[in-house]
Amino acid sequence: MKLITTARQLDVAFRQLLDQYKKVSFAVAWASHGFSGYAQLVKHQKKIGQGIVGTHFYQTHPAFIDKFMGDERVRFVKQTDGTFHPKFYLFHNSKDDWSCLLGSANFTRAAFNTNSEACMLFNSTDDNDSSIRDGLNKAINEYWDMGDCFEEDELDEYKRLWYLFRQRTRSIAGDFGDKKQSKPVLKTPLLSMSWAEYLKAVRRDKPRHINERTEVLDAARRLFRDHGRFARMPPLDRKGIAGFNKSDDVPWGWFGSMSGNGTFMNRVNANDPNLSRALDAIPLNGEVGKEHYNEFVEAYLRAFPEGRHGLPTATRLLAMKRPDYFVCFDSANRRKLCTAFEISLHHHDYDRYWDSLIERILISKWWNSPRPNTEREAKLWDGRAAFLDCLYYEAI
Repeated sequence: MKLITTARQLDVAFRQLLDQYKKVSFAVAWASHGFSGYAQLVKHQKKIGQGIVGTHFYQTHPAFIDKFMGDERVRFVKQTDGTFHPKFYLFHNSKDDWSCLLGSANFTRAAFNTNSEACMLFNSTDDNDSSIRDGLNKAINEYWDMGDCFEEDELDEYKRLWYLFRQRTRSIAGDFGDKKQSKPVLKTPLLSMSWAEYLKAVRRDKPRHINERTEVLDAARRLFRDHGRFARMPPLDRKGIAGFNKSDDVPWGWFGSMSGNGTFMNRVNANDPNLSRALDAIPLNGEVGKEHYNEFVEAYLRAFPEGRHGLPTATRLLAMKRPDYFVCFDSANRRKLCTAFEISLHHHDYDRYWDSLIERILISKWWNSPRPNTEREAKLWDGRAAFLDCLYYEAI
């Protein structure tokens, strides 16, 4: 009998046992892919006797389901009541020659690579009267009866829900980008602010500045509503959305003036279709997910084949279309925003902008507060992510 307490020990033990024994049966709450234990299981897939995997909370990776859903020896527990939560791996040659790993480890990349897990490795020599082996067999058969196969149409829907739950659970867990540089959720005061507290912080800015910022967002909202697409807006209005129209009617310079970026200005003036396609990826109403953001980034980058692009101009456009989700990240607020969230974002950190900044914003107390009843507060709420610029703007 042996106690296993590190991911490295678990990985080595699992692979050695899979090589050593003719059969393996397992029951785990969740499974994923992309680690050496998974590769070893795929290599020895014919050794599977019975495999039962839970899917509760949509934690099992769709890639694992896709790989094994055609294997009749693997079933998936789709129950919605309670949680299917066993975690053991039974390796066996015969009734009298077997080993078992039992403990806290699911069959996931995290468990086998980075998590702190605890498992006991024991074998047939520790089971004098065969009662343990009989109990394991009984459990596996009972779990087997709870499981079912996956159909193609089920997997498509599961993938959609897996993605949504993944974003939420990563946010709640504080799994934002680079863990070494990210501040735990409970230690980020901004996230626990009530709407009243957040509003008070925004209103520390000069009233004239708040009014002018509100004018900008009102004007941007009207333009997207009336014209639909960025490409259909008149040239001066496109310049306003892009942050370099020095208009007497709308103070477009708020939320990130882009008048110093010549390449970006040229693309806007030329009405580059990729900029419009990028903004088309972001819905004007309803939820915005990372899939929308990724589509935006992909199209946006196509507008700059020479590589002269960056977060300031990209996030300026995003903040104008959906100021409830995005804040313009530029030289005027970069230092204070990064300090507040204890992150380090660079010019081309498109993934980390969403993962480290936007995901945190989306779980904050103030962001999830109900829309206020008064018109003035409601306008600030409608642009609540963009108005972070009020808190962290510093003149340069």
